[in-house]
Amino acid sequence: MASDGPLACCRVLCCVFIVFVNIISIIFGVLFSILGILLLVGSSLIQSMSSTAASDGGNQTVSMFGSQVNVSNYYSSLSVLSGSMAGVLIGLGIIIVIVSCIGCFGACIGVPACLIIYVVCVSLLFLGQVVVIIMWFVNSNIFKQGTRDSLQVQVSKFKGDRGDDVDSASLSMVQAMFGCCGVDNGTDFHVGSPNWNRSYTLTDNNNRTFTFNLTYPVTCCKFHLNNYTLIDPYCPYNGSSDPTVSNSNIGCHGRVWEVIDTQWQLNRFFYGLCGTLGLQILLIIGALVIFTVKRQEQQASRSAHAEVEYKMVRQNI
Repeated sequence: MASDGPLACCRVLCCVFIVFVNIISIIFGVLFSILGILLLVGSSLIQSMSSTAASDGGNQTVSMFGSQVNVSNYYSSLSVLSGSMAGVLIGLGIIIVIVSCIGCFGACIGVPACLIIYVVCVSLLFLGQVVVIIMWFVNSNIFKQGTRDSLQVQVSKFKGDRGDDVDSASLSMVQAMFGCCGVDNGTDFHVGSPNWNRSYTLTDNNNRTFTFNLTYPVTCCKFHLNNYTLIDPYCPYNGSSDPTVSNSNIGCHGRVWEVIDTQWQLNRFFYGLCGTLGLQILLIIGALVIFTVKRQEQQASRSAHAEVEYKMVRQNI
């Protein structure tokens, strides 16, 4: 019988392998979903803080990075950012869990439809990874150009540190975290940010206030890490290019990729992706082996049933 053939022996091994790999995938999927839920809860808390700030005055401000930032708008932007990340993580986690469960069910029970769906999903993932890996090693500038385009969009939509949109908040965070300014340098904001409110109010030690127009965003300046005040309070409006107080000559595009290349070492990440390609090939082969054995068993069962019916008809004759 088909169940005694070599493929039937391989089926057991393939089933164990597929179930083992997919149990690990389910664990990762659950972890992604949990992280997404935590971010979603955090987003809700931040949004609640935004609503509280709005009800307490709406336009109340606090000193951040040496400038006056609208609390309600700032919290609202952070809420949108964390909410978007939460949605991606939860969606990714759910997809991983569903596909992995289909793989486990198809491997253990041998349901042809589940095996076909699983093979298609893993094959699509395989092809997608192959394309990304080839693009990275052949011409990584494609990814770098994507980063440049994204930063240019953020600069064009920038409304300042008090902006209530995601682009303004995310660009301010990138500039503060990476110590950079604009796409190539601070001059990108001169004509590239038509919606930017450049008004900046400075209070001196005698509680006198002075209003100026900013040359570049406050987050392009360097600040004291202990209290988030500017090293040079005149930096954002006098156009200082002094590297001890300003990052205006350091573009975010170059800076971000410098950090990625030196600290994250993406080449190792893509080498790791190459390793997972072999794992995916084994999963596809294993699922096809189980599918083939199942089909052979079904055909053998139908043949045996047909033979029994033929003998019964012969006996009746």
